[in-house]
Amino acid sequence: MITDKPRETRTILENISEKLTYRRAFISMILNQQSDI
Repeated sequence: MITDKPRETRTILENISEKLTYRRAFISMILNQQSDI
């Protein structure tokens, strides 16, 4: 169990980073569309 802990936290951090990058790309896309209008 102790050895599995770091792996779980690492996967959680990776999932959070993926969500943040996806959200950032989505926001940038929306901002680009607004600037085009």
